[in-house]
Amino acid sequence: MNGASYPDAIAPPAPLPRAEWMGFLDDDEWLAFSDVVCAATQAGLGLLVGGALGLSAYMPLNRHTKDIDFYILPGDREPMARLLARLGFEDIHERMPYDRAWIYRAMRREVIVDLIWSFPNRRAEVDAEWFRHSHPMPCGGVLLRAVAPEELIRAKLFVFQRERCDWPDLLNLLYYAGPRLDWDRLRRSLGPDAPLLEALLTVFGWVCPERELPGLIASQRADLLDSRAWFLPVLHAKLTTTGPLNR
Repeated sequence: MNGASYPDAIAPPAPLPRAEWMGFLDDDEWLAFSDVVCAATQAGLGLLVGGALGLSAYMPLNRHTKDIDFYILPGDREPMARLLARLGFEDIHERMPYDRAWIYRAMRREVIVDLIWSFPNRRAEVDAEWFRHSHPMPCGGVLLRAVAPEELIRAKLFVFQRERCDWPDLLNLLYYAGPRLDWDRLRRSLGPDAPLLEALLTVFGWVCPERELPGLIASQRADLLDSRAWFLPVLHAKLTTTGPLNR
């Protein structure tokens, strides 16, 4: 999947069929996603679907996305950047400066596509294991692959700042996919950062005491967060535990 060659000019690919899980993308976002996936597939470059679309592979909760995230191998960042340019995407670094050490950001018709190969804190890089454990999602004649839930947790676990926090995404991911996670692999991959995962599980135990996860000692204190009847976790227990594309 590294350093694949591709034609000098990319013909406009046939759009992917508009799958149900793409429903929260507007037309420009859908076309951007479709163009990148089809062109990368044609070029033999590996992509993993992350961000809001990646989350939608594991839970029936969709939200609008401010950008489209693709995870790639570090060695594919230059070929993928050139591929985006040939599809009409422009690097937004001058317009909206970003850290080029872990991400490449490009825009077409106000749709931002992110190519990600590392974590912002440099704790890990995308490697072949990400692809090996990814979740297949057939879409028309193209096989999409979503970032595995274990890697989604690793990627979002450290986004816990005053101005932004991705833990609400993780709480929902744990609710729907938690019982099927490879917890041993997840904890091994985090290494010395595993206590941060335990902190997330502590919060999860407060919010969702009815959901059993391996090694989780659930708290019965969720009612302290909100006493309104619709909030009580017992009502959430009636929800389905499988997302539309869950494995």
